[in-house]
Amino acid sequence: MAEIKTNFMGRQHQFIDDVHGPSAEIGVLFWNTKSTFTDKPRKVAVALPKLTAANQFTPWIADEHNRTTMLTLAERKQFGQLEFYRNKPPRWNERLGCYSLNYHGRAKMISVKNFQLIRPAAADDVLLQFGKFNDEKFILDFQYPLTPLQAFCIGLTAFEY
Repeated sequence: MAEIKTNFMGRQHQFIDDVHGPSAEIGVLFWNTKSTFTDKPRKVAVALPKLTAANQFTPWIADEHNRTTMLTLAERKQFGQLEFYRNKPPRWNERLGCYSLNYHGRAKMISVKNFQLIRPAAADDVLLQFGKFNDEKFILDFQYPLTPLQAFCIGLTAFEY
């Protein structure tokens, strides 16, 4: 069972995996507040626990790390113990008259909720894409190192603004 804790403005999200305990964080996400109500696309930043030396995922347990939460580390931009990701910046499409990304046919409709997540150093390697398929459905594609639970939590936050 998982929980998404959201701040009052719906811009800051903390993902908790209750299976590992009430303080087991599996990620944090921040939506940019400056672009939400303008004609510019929204921005998202995600921080996840670093993988172990054996490339295994383990949740962040604050009690084991001097009671410092992932949320606190991410807000302070302390990069040593977390992996950071951001959205792929969309490009202006003259034909459509809006910003867009290439979803390779997976997302078929324009939506403010559409986004792709990348490592800042590897802009062509899309780790997650969330997009509107039709009036009733969205797609969520993801790959390693994201877990299904992390990907689902990240996707759900698109509806929170």
